[in-house]
Amino acid sequence: TLDEYKAAQEKIAQERFKRVDANHDGAISKDEFEAHKHLAGQNPGATGRVQKNIPDFSTLDTDGNGSLSPDEFKAAVIDASLQRFKKIDANGDGVITRDEMDAALQSIKSLREGKHAKPESGGDKPAR
Repeated sequence: TLDEYKAAQEKIAQERFKRVDANHDGAISKDEFEAHKHLAGQNPGATGRVQKNIPDFSTLDTDGNGSLSPDEFKAAVIDASLQRFKKIDANGDGVITRDEMDAALQSIKSLREGKHAKPESGGDKPAR
């Protein structure tokens, strides 16, 4: 469900924050952020793909103090994650069904193969 997904993403955001905050001062500097962009999806990771629409540092630094607080970082991670969830949840009911997940995975596979497929709305079987 969407609530379960949000809770999981909060934990992921906390773990990522700790990895990016190299000097463990409780804030992410611009240099730390730039050095770890792959954790935010900007540099190619294991798949060799670069994710699009990841905000730059100044956009994430909502208070303009030159560093990212845990709350600023978490908000960015969760926002990006919720956008992905909503794309997969084709019927918008807050639950990703097996059919919706299969359609999303097929779409990803097609994109990797150079084809453009749009995920279709699936049945009602949860993807758990």
